[in-house]
Amino acid sequence: MTNVTAAIIQRAVYAAFTAEMDLSSDEAFTAEFADSATLQTGPFETADDTTDVAFVVEDRKLYFNKMILGMCSPVFKSMFTSDFKEKNAEKIPVPGKSYDHIVAFLEQLHPLYSSKPITDKTLEQILPLADKYQVESLRQKCEQYIGNQLELGSLKKNLTDNQLLMYLWLCEEYRLPKHRQLLLDLGTQRMATKFEESHYYKLVPPTAKSDLLIQRVKLLEKRLLR
Repeated sequence: MTNVTAAIIQRAVYAAFTAEMDLSSDEAFTAEFADSATLQTGPFETADDTTDVAFVVEDRKLYFNKMILGMCSPVFKSMFTSDFKEKNAEKIPVPGKSYDHIVAFLEQLHPLYSSKPITDKTLEQILPLADKYQVESLRQKCEQYIGNQLELGSLKKNLTDNQLLMYLWLCEEYRLPKHRQLLLDLGTQRMATKFEESHYYKLVPPTAKSDLLIQRVKLLEKRLLR
């Protein structure tokens, strides 16, 4: 038994007696195990008897399981079952991608780590990859996260211009239309000069910028005609 495993069991037993953790909650225990398991090494850095493929990113290897990849992504399924060169490959180079981005993406696919919540930082990292590899469940999870953040930000009135523009860019770029109109509505209430100061403004596609401008003009006309 490794020190990490022993520590996990010891904490779980202690928590059961002190009512600090509900052992009936699979999600809580999985998150606890995942956090503890990565204290000594990062996730996917070590091969074991469940891994059969390694992504090579920035000269570093990330070990994963082809079956999990195929279940989550039709792109990976075709890659590993059709006559692609990756079908029997043990290493898959991923050029031009960030190591941290691939880790964040794989965490959302692996059952041991998938309960890890999305953040603004990881949203920007994983959504392009979810779209590239057609992981629809993860695309929907990202869209749900944006909706939750918009609702929370509206209630607390602390949604920043950067957040609003980042969400608008991602929704437009990766075809997540559910919250588009709300983002435009919120955008018309912000100062245009402040938007231009954000680096995300340059990333927002022209279609969304045009709709934002038209909606802003309509709002100004309505106020002038009162």
